[in-house]
Amino acid sequence: PAERLPFADASFDTVLCTEVLEHTRDPSAVIQEIRRILRPGGYLLLSVPFIYPIHEAPYDHWRFTSYGLRLLCTDAGLEVIYVHPKGGIGATLIVLWANLAVRGVNAVSKLLRQSIPLRDRRTIRWLLSFPQRIYLWLRNSTAVVGIDKAIGDFLTPGYFLVARRP
Repeated sequence: PAERLPFADASFDTVLCTEVLEHTRDPSAVIQEIRRILRPGGYLLLSVPFIYPIHEAPYDHWRFTSYGLRLLCTDAGLEVIYVHPKGGIGATLIVLWANLAVRGVNAVSKLLRQSIPLRDRRTIRWLLSFPQRIYLWLRNSTAVVGIDKAIGDFLTPGYFLVARRP
């Protein structure tokens, strides 16, 4: 388990942990273990979901705020350098839309007993991805950036964090 990694102390310059912490039994112990295997001056690159549907059930246990991530890291003796939301309200709505749409298409496929699931058909895939394409096209527009900044990061699909072992 991530709470007991099979590596010697101070073995790594960098640890990359993406979308894993929410699946662990004891996130605090995992961060402490990561600190143990980092060399002094080594970096932790971490990403976690925040507003995101349950996935990999029943092993999806936690959601983290930026404040909770900072606390986990500082309690483990890591210096937090950077915490940033992975998108604002637009990205959050797209993530939720995409998950609901795919689940709906999957349910319809089962009801209709389709030999090829609807989600695997080119037109359906294009329709499912259309909102994401629009968001990516608009994401750097003044309006979208302004809305995200005005609302803040309380609605984000997740966070990205960089921390360092002193």
